[in-house]
Amino acid sequence: MEDFIANFFSPNGPIAKELPAYEQRDDQIEMSLAIARSIAEEKHLVIEAGTGIGKSFAYLVPFILWAKENNTRVIISTNTKTLQTQLTEKDILFLKKTLGVDFNYEICMGVNNYLCKRRFLRTNEMGLFTSTAEVEQLDDIRKWASETKTGLLTELPFLPSPSLWDQIAKETDLCLGKNCPYKEECFYKEARKRQFKAHLLIANHHLFFANIEAASRVLPPYDAVVFDEAHNLENVATNYLGLVVSNFSMSYLLNKIHNLRTGKGTVSVFTKKVKNGDRILTDIVSNITELHSLSDVFFESLANKFGKEFGAKRIKKANPVENILEEPLKKLLFPLKELKRTLENEEDKIEVNSLIQRCNGVKDAILTILGQKDGNYVYWYEYEGKRRRARMSLNAAPIDISNIINEKVFKAIPVVVLTSATLTVNKSFSFLKQRLGINSGEEILLESPFDFEQQVLLYIDKDNPNPKDEDRFANALILKIPKLLKATKGRAFVLFTSYKLMDKVFPYVRDKLREISILKQGDFPRDILLKEFKEDIDSVLLGTNTFWEGIDVPGEALESVIITKLPFDVPDDPIIEARAERIESEGGNSFTDYQLPLAVIRLRQGFGRLIRNRMDIGLVAILDPRIVKKSYGHYFLNSLPKCKTVEDIDEINKVWKEIKG
Repeated sequence: MEDFIANFFSPNGPIAKELPAYEQRDDQIEMSLAIARSIAEEKHLVIEAGTGIGKSFAYLVPFILWAKENNTRVIISTNTKTLQTQLTEKDILFLKKTLGVDFNYEICMGVNNYLCKRRFLRTNEMGLFTSTAEVEQLDDIRKWASETKTGLLTELPFLPSPSLWDQIAKETDLCLGKNCPYKEECFYKEARKRQFKAHLLIANHHLFFANIEAASRVLPPYDAVVFDEAHNLENVATNYLGLVVSNFSMSYLLNKIHNLRTGKGTVSVFTKKVKNGDRILTDIVSNITELHSLSDVFFESLANKFGKEFGAKRIKKANPVENILEEPLKKLLFPLKELKRTLENEEDKIEVNSLIQRCNGVKDAILTILGQKDGNYVYWYEYEGKRRRARMSLNAAPIDISNIINEKVFKAIPVVVLTSATLTVNKSFSFLKQRLGINSGEEILLESPFDFEQQVLLYIDKDNPNPKDEDRFANALILKIPKLLKATKGRAFVLFTSYKLMDKVFPYVRDKLREISILKQGDFPRDILLKEFKEDIDSVLLGTNTFWEGIDVPGEALESVIITKLPFDVPDDPIIEARAERIESEGGNSFTDYQLPLAVIRLRQGFGRLIRNRMDIGLVAILDPRIVKKSYGHYFLNSLPKCKTVEDIDEINKVWKEIKG
């Protein structure tokens, strides 16, 4: 295999013959060979591969060769559907053409990403749609359904309303299995058949952990896994294993059972089919009415207890408010179970059973969160949105997932490869390995081949006030951000760590730079903002957390990344606080062992938005003076590549012109 890999990536190999501008990248070959050795020796591998190495090809080639030769299966798990799509529609298609190996692959999505033909065809019979927009979308979906070969939501030319898709998507608890009249036409079943024939399965981290939680019933068996974008693994696992119950989700469930405003709902259809239907419906309506009222009281009591300010508040003691929803939810189950027993049609029974299971799930989640039943979990209340339409929720999440991942992943799977451009802190993998419970395997650090000293100008502002002085710091940003944007004539991301600061700075920047389009996260959906940003190459985009990573804008549309603050998590965030307490209780230092490494990785992600190929040039501005004034600042600076650096804002124009040539 090693000889094959060396030849494949060589200047005279198959890639070079297909791509005239191809240049051999030694680090890419080193990465691919290291993975081949890990496969042969059945060892785990943690490998940081800087932007530009070509890590996708580096891991795909050896795993394709091994899976084909041994007739086995490999999971490629990514953090985003964007990378899933890039792998299946670009990278793997290229390798199918050039590798000279006949292999099979399949993209894997969660079950509710597939259209269910049975549920779709029943929608008209159920008559649950009342809005004109949903009826029109249903007509468009009907046409698409007659043409699609996959039934995947991602292939729809528009994004349907969540409530509409919820009524027609495949759901595990609503599946009739062998009894389904459309089992031979099932999109999900056909996808499963292809998955079992595939050598490569392109999944995402969320689906991977769903498979673990479901005792491996979601994905076919496999003998190796590659975690690309592996720096997100802890967050994804934490979110997946968590619990959430909100006033919105409660209202949605109750309306799904029976909508008091429209008089429609799942049970109103089925009660017409049974002898005692009117009485059962009357009981259900009575219970739904009571639950709506009590749900309002319950969440309002939480708001009175923890406040109506935007954000999360830790729940440190069990049963902070009375659980007035448990008994009414139990009471609702009686007429639902009676309806299920009375129905004769299996399809109808399974629909009602799904509602029963969901009511039980909400009841149990509230009991678990209020009762704080698991000592390895942190519990909190969250308030979001405007007061008239505020979302209030109860939440729980695991504090430490290292043992779970160690047992379910590293001990259970022969070969695990973790890769990303940002896995190390101060050139060390120790933080990642500790958080994920990695006790064995090889470590390799491959730096980006880009010439950052020639491609990037780094401006560090050491004169700004400390960000803890919020008003003075915001005023400094208002003065300096327009100057920086003028240097590059826009074409910038301005990255914030909070909506509050972003919203405060935005109107001043917009007013000072009226000749430039200034976009802000929250004003439009993310995809629309990015599309407009790429099309208007002089525009500027202000964004928070989700814009720090996973966005690829090569070329002149992005020539500057302005980082307003070092991206530390809010220390009183419930998960951060609970993990800090756990580390301190075990004799560690929560700041240096956890909060600082997290911030370093996120800063590296923000920095990495700028240079995406050898032709890119740009300015990175860090406006937080703590990077040079605090003792921990060197951790950030040592984790960034060497760049041409200036500390005087008035020098930027001169040096920028030199870089631009």
